[in-house]
Amino acid sequence: MIDRVRTFIGYQRISEGTWRSCPSEAPSESHSKGTIYGRMTGMTKGAKLKLSVTISADVLALVDEDARRLGATRSGTIELWLRRAAAGNVEREIEQATVAYYRSLRGEEQKEDEALSKALSRGARRVSYDESIEPRGRRVAR
Repeated sequence: MIDRVRTFIGYQRISEGTWRSCPSEAPSESHSKGTIYGRMTGMTKGAKLKLSVTISADVLALVDEDARRLGATRSGTIELWLRRAAAGNVEREIEQATVAYYRSLRGEEQKEDEALSKALSRGARRVSYDESIEPRGRRVAR
């Protein structure tokens, strides 16, 4: 499940347990035209697949409106919507797994978790986020 989250937010698996950030490139002017030399380009680095779907006229009007607002193609807009929906589903799965984990805690585990939570909350209240941090003096090389 976490692997799916990493993939959706722009990470690429290098090996087991190792991930690399792959920020999306800013679209160039040629991206807005939809194709370059016969290849579809855009939001993802991998090859795109062509798909034909049937949707109602009111949904198509929403797609067109959002595409105009974003300056994107219909395909790009639909892909963005699908990615957002998929990411939302993954977030809900993580939330449900977290709730299930905390509900499964018993006895000493629950007491330990509550003690840790209280200690971290006390520590966080002492942190001042509004004050600037004094710069440290330079260390002298030995």
